[in-house]
Amino acid sequence: MFRGADIVLADEPTASLDRKNRELVINFLIEEARRGATVVVATHDEDLMAAGDDLIRLGEQPLSEASPPPVSIGSEAQEESLDAR
Repeated sequence: MFRGADIVLADEPTASLDRKNRELVINFLIEEARRGATVVVATHDEDLMAAGDDLIRLGEQPLSEASPPPVSIGSEAQEESLDAR
């Protein structure tokens, strides 16, 4: 991964990694965000989702009681979802 980028785009960066390497990748992404980079991640990894500041869920899926409400993409729907927070 390129260190020092202003924007980091990561598609399933922890998929197929063992626990140690998953933690390394998650910590790297956290450090990049702390440094001021914009970090955008597409993932199914619940631990990686929990490490982020904002979460946008795409698509239809059942939500558990512990899941944050999804943010819908679209002008009016997005405003309503953000107002509900």
